[in-house]
Amino acid sequence: MSSRRIGRFEEGVLWNFGSIGILAVCGLLLLRVIDQLYGTAGLGLFEQTWVVYIFASQLGSGGIDRSALRAVAEHQGDPHEVGRIVASALVPVALQSALTCAALYLTRDFWAGLIEMPELATSLAWALPGLFCFALNKVALGVVNGLQRMRAYAVYQSLRYLGMLAGPFVVHALGWPAERVAFLFTFAEGLLALLLAIELLRVVSAPGGRALAWAREHFRFGLKSMVSGVLLELNTRLDVWMIGLFGYGAVATGYYAVALHIAEGVFQLITVLQSNFNPVLARLLAAGQHAELTAFVRRGMRLTWLVMGAVAVVAVAGYSFGVGVLMGRPEYVEHSFWPFVWLMAGIALAAGYLPFQQVLLMANRPGWHTLFMLASVASNALGNAILIPRLGIAGAALATGSSFLASAVLIRLVAARIAGVRF
Repeated sequence: MSSRRIGRFEEGVLWNFGSIGILAVCGLLLLRVIDQLYGTAGLGLFEQTWVVYIFASQLGSGGIDRSALRAVAEHQGDPHEVGRIVASALVPVALQSALTCAALYLTRDFWAGLIEMPELATSLAWALPGLFCFALNKVALGVVNGLQRMRAYAVYQSLRYLGMLAGPFVVHALGWPAERVAFLFTFAEGLLALLLAIELLRVVSAPGGRALAWAREHFRFGLKSMVSGVLLELNTRLDVWMIGLFGYGAVATGYYAVALHIAEGVFQLITVLQSNFNPVLARLLAAGQHAELTAFVRRGMRLTWLVMGAVAVVAVAGYSFGVGVLMGRPEYVEHSFWPFVWLMAGIALAAGYLPFQQVLLMANRPGWHTLFMLASVASNALGNAILIPRLGIAGAALATGSSFLASAVLIRLVAARIAGVRF
């Protein structure tokens, strides 16, 4: 790998770490803002809305965003081919996302009744325009990622977080109740969609030919990976959903949300590495450069463990003080400290493997990736089902933290056997 390529890669990582800094600040402030404007119950309602929103977002994009990322990374030297890849991804995603939004609107009362939270139905309705845009934005960001325009990728991700933070102020200024706080998704994703449309028009060439072959490939890849995408996103909110399912209500969900969001903010450091690693993995796997691939993976693992171990220690040490200042109420620290500890322990111990959990997708093995995700979610769901009735929200955190370790063991075994990637 040339020094120019290494320099560009490292620059992209730094820009995306900066984006994560913005995410962390915006995520923490979002908790405080919603709590101050609408109370702990309002925060809990927003979290439960987010669970369904994330689940539906994967149905909207249908895995085509990852197909576009992989294909663009492999063909980034051919502008017209990239144009065909992008055009053949955006059109079906727009149709699929529209159908998903319609289905969610028609079933919103079912989701509300499932956790006995009737106001969830209204909350979901106000998030739907954002859900439609989110699917298109996923494809556009996948293209930007595949082209390794990581500085632009970081900027657009940052703008999403800033838009989400501004959303509750817009809702409050309009005099709307807590049931409409989820409009922040519509506000943020709508603005981002406009900016990404300009980006694609600027950097992607016209297709210059028929894109039917790529449409079939996107459909094939997406169909095989869609379930894994749903499982991936569901896994990030499975604990929240099961807290509601076992009857702990909006207030307990609100307390848990603080620990979860801060842990997710830390986890975004891994997501940054994954976003930068994925295009390189796709290129090396496609070229059959196994020696360079193994060296790259092992360097990445060492870097991730070093960074995440240090961050986890600092995060746990400063949690009580930070949350006390952030939320302004001691009960948030009292109820969320140990859940945060268990979440961080799982992340830190499994950290080296976590940025490489999409390696099967980058190796064009979406079916195997789906099986891997199914096993990961099953272990998480089983742990939550056992521990939440006994330990409440601390049990949810223990189960979720343990699921990170289970997924690390699984990816080590499956990646070596299926993709020839040695950790």
